[in-house]
Amino acid sequence: MDTPRFWEKYLILEAPADDVEKQKLNARLKTLMEQDKVMLFMKGTPDAPRCGFSRKIVNLLKDQDVKYSSFDILSDESVRSGMASP
Repeated sequence: MDTPRFWEKYLILEAPADDVEKQKLNARLKTLMEQDKVMLFMKGTPDAPRCGFSRKIVNLLKDQDVKYSSFDILSDESVRSGMASP
């Protein structure tokens, strides 16, 4: 029966804009985190870290031969602020 899905879609459309944006951000973060077993949210890229902490973590992961993916939080303000908020 399609009725529950209809109502779920209706409720999402009627949700306050802030809630919808949070839902979109959470879905995007979940998608990013599912790309690999280890996802590093960092400033810059593994080849060009843009802060000391990111550089240290990249070196640690490389030294331990950890396979990981990364995402440059400086490239997307919504992801950056979403990672910082509780």
